[in-house]
Amino acid sequence: MTKISSFKVHPVEMGKFINNFWVVITLLQGKDEVKEFLKDLLTHTEMQMLSKRLQIAKMLFEGHNYETIKNYVKVTDQTIARINNLLMEGDKGFTNAIILLQKHENKKQKELEESYRLVSLKKYPENVLPDLIGEEIHELIKRHKRRNSV
Repeated sequence: MTKISSFKVHPVEMGKFINNFWVVITLLQGKDEVKEFLKDLLTHTEMQMLSKRLQIAKMLFEGHNYETIKNYVKVTDQTIARINNLLMEGDKGFTNAIILLQKHENKKQKELEESYRLVSLKKYPENVLPDLIGEEIHELIKRHKRRNSV
């Protein structure tokens, strides 16, 4: 468990420390810079703990039940409940982060599917081409119907 020093820092000074932390986080550019910083800043255990919290929030946001989350992430019901409370009553930080993560994952999935489609088209054009043509015709019909319905 993470411990904080027993030596008390004046609240004004602690506020400055915390503000510096937020400033550094916002100034870092790109995944690699953030990754290097956090790898230096956090212990392996802290990194795992934060990653698990994010995964719990993501799974709760997606509608998974406690039992599924507990078995997948290997955490207690209390941990899941704490994250659930943050999602429900917090300042939307987790929610915004999860939405961004889901958008990123969806984009990556579409890129993967598109690259698979292109590889398949090159390797097996006779199998993929009819699907592509069918999808294009379907899109053209939808656009035509929308134009005519207005």
